[in-house]
Amino acid sequence: MCRFDIAAALCGILITTVVASPNLAADSRPAASQPTNPAPTSAPAISPDLKPLLDRAARTIEQFFGDTIAQPYETHVFANRAEMSAFAAAKWKMSELPCWAVAMGTGSTFALLAPQSWAKDACGHDAADAVAAERLITHELVHVYHGQHRADAEFNQADEVGWFVEGLAILASGQLDDQRIRQAADAIRGGAGPKKLVDGWSGNARYGLAGTMVRLVDQRLGRAKLKTLLAASNNATILAALGMTEEEFLAAWRQSFAQPAVAP
Repeated sequence: MCRFDIAAALCGILITTVVASPNLAADSRPAASQPTNPAPTSAPAISPDLKPLLDRAARTIEQFFGDTIAQPYETHVFANRAEMSAFAAAKWKMSELPCWAVAMGTGSTFALLAPQSWAKDACGHDAADAVAAERLITHELVHVYHGQHRADAEFNQADEVGWFVEGLAILASGQLDDQRIRQAADAIRGGAGPKKLVDGWSGNARYGLAGTMVRLVDQRLGRAKLKTLLAASNNATILAALGMTEEEFLAAWRQSFAQPAVAP
């Protein structure tokens, strides 16, 4: 989830060294922040709890894309929601974070509300779910990877392709599981599926909807061609690569639910 979708959950994560952010006032500094190398395992302040998750996430990204995060990015861990909200307001001009917002990722930044604070400062997350944690930290780092392949690394101009940004992170991280695919299928059968691509990242079934859309792009174009679309900021670019109109793509996507799924 990039800055325009901050619904993610992570667990067992701590960065122990406190480094004040120069962009924040003293009363709203994050509990911990540090520049992170392209290979986060080399950063000495990364705790033993976080390091294995980052290592596995990096391997998943490399397996999916064929390469890893190339440029440095910052990692910030916050002790409470007030600090995270202050950071998001200063960096991304976000006026408010919903209670379920515990992490964000862009080409420059990975931000996390410390899991030990979720009980009092977050909702909708189980910090003990290790499987979900690994997939979700991978989801966030896919946004870091993706942002570094865009002219707009912070996703400020990505609202039109929100379905692609989020669907890619869902697909690459392994979050497109059977449950989410069923949710998407149920939404389509019930007439709740999006009629336009711009609406592909919306509704209760949005993870399954966006994930299966990007799965179809991947199946149609192949992984190498999919990677060339990372820089896309509009749907016309993606549709041109597919050689399809919006209506044709959405019709093919709906039809894909009547066919056996192909593993990503």
